[in-house]
Amino acid sequence: MTLISLGCPKNLVDSELMLARLAESGLNVGSSADEADVVVVNTCSFLQAAREEAADCIDDVVELKRNGKLRGVVVAGCLPALRGKLLFEDFPDVDAILGPRDRRKVAEACFGALNGHARKLSFLGRTDSLVRAAYPRAVSTGRHTSYLKIAEGCNNRCSYCLIPSIRGEMVSRTVNSIAREATTLANSGVRELCLIAQDTTRYGQDLYGRPALCELLRRLSRIEGLSWIRLLYTHPAHWSDELVDALASNPKLCRYADIPIQHVSDKILRLMRRRISQKELTSLITRIRRAVPGISLRTTVMVGFPGEGESEFSELLEFVKHFQFDHLGAFVYSKEEGTPAARYPGHVSEEEKKDRLRMIMHAQRQISSARNRATVGEDATVLLDSSGPRGTRGIGRTEGQAPEVDSVVRVKGKRLSVGRFVEVSITEASEYDLCGEAHLSDEYGDA
Repeated sequence: MTLISLGCPKNLVDSELMLARLAESGLNVGSSADEADVVVVNTCSFLQAAREEAADCIDDVVELKRNGKLRGVVVAGCLPALRGKLLFEDFPDVDAILGPRDRRKVAEACFGALNGHARKLSFLGRTDSLVRAAYPRAVSTGRHTSYLKIAEGCNNRCSYCLIPSIRGEMVSRTVNSIAREATTLANSGVRELCLIAQDTTRYGQDLYGRPALCELLRRLSRIEGLSWIRLLYTHPAHWSDELVDALASNPKLCRYADIPIQHVSDKILRLMRRRISQKELTSLITRIRRAVPGISLRTTVMVGFPGEGESEFSELLEFVKHFQFDHLGAFVYSKEEGTPAARYPGHVSEEEKKDRLRMIMHAQRQISSARNRATVGEDATVLLDSSGPRGTRGIGRTEGQAPEVDSVVRVKGKRLSVGRFVEVSITEASEYDLCGEAHLSDEYGDA
């Protein structure tokens, strides 16, 4: 059988957990879709575009089944959580569905599909114990780096977002559970941990009655073998002085923060239900940069939200130009039925949304290019994600670059191997990526 994983890193971790479960159950995992008996499609449904991608993928897999090239189709993840059993009406040839908190049922679903189960199988529970427990994972990001999910679900209920209705309320894993998994990963060779959740900054609130992220970071930093701990998916309204201090003082924490601001206009922030003001955003970014010199900041912004006029968009554009984020992702507002924002007046035309997106990304390209050029001549520690067959070329990242979403460093050198930390002199810079020459140091070894 094979598994197709769509969507974000949080979905990827779910896919890795399901792959391990399938292997434990004796199923042969790893075949290509056109050679498998059963295909599992782990879906994303955050936006209409993601649902369309999932539907196209399911259609392709179903076509293989109709042509007799496979026996079963299982759809997992967010789309079943959103559509429920209506998914069987959307795709009559699908044999089983399971929601994001039902991944331990994936083997049962696959065996049911293999055995030609007479009825459709549906697993759509909300079992919190499955979220909090640590289970084996088939890590797919390489031997040296891994995502680590610390919580599931979200309580923020931003007005544009479907995640709480898809993934449920926030459920944190225990510190001990996360630390055990992190230790296992470190013992297997992982050197970089990327912490993920819908909102990492609220980690522990449901379990301990208070945010416990800093406590978790201290515990993880004591694990031998881990070199980098990277914090992703934070919420700007939930940062604390303690977290800023942790970034400044803990040498294992990457000088990097992912802070999706979404917007800066107070009017739009209120409509979005972000529970933060432009003044508070300005204060947070300033505090972080003062406390952690050289930190790389990533953010995400949304354009074309209902009620966003020229003045609100101008506020956002000027904010981006002023604060010059190291990495920025932008997307247009997507009207999601069932969210409060879908009922708001003042929806922006698709053409205007695209124009505003182009303006934001044009500004960011200029910012990124200038910031990259400023690094030419500097040295940086780079973790290699790939290398050529002769070990003379590789691609890696500094602590200021997260996997998959950020830019990379293209490295020339000798004995370059995946998972190795190398000192690199930056020699060239483009709009987004860097190039450099490696000079191997005895301080850095293979992962």
